[in-house]
Amino acid sequence: MLKTIERTKEIIRLRRIIDAEVKRIFQGAREQLDENGKVIEQIATCGECGTSWNDALITSYTPTPSARCPFEYVHQEMRELRQLQRKWNGELQKVTR
Repeated sequence: MLKTIERTKEIIRLRRIIDAEVKRIFQGAREQLDENGKVIEQIATCGECGTSWNDALITSYTPTPSARCPFEYVHQEMRELRQLQRKWNGELQKVTR
């Protein structure tokens, strides 16, 4: 039980860090419109973290220069969160079989 509580706390900690960064990146984002008034979408995906975003949004972080990920400052937290979730899901599957 204690292990579950500690993992839950760690997941919450990592999520808070990641969510704050995402909010900071897209705060005040402006959409680019084409000549017909439709929102331009240029979906980019990071090869490191797997996160996708609309690179046509105008923020202080996007469009991203040199194909850099706007989330690179939280790549480590994203990796840790995925590892923790995979480990936890594996253990939950063992218990429920």
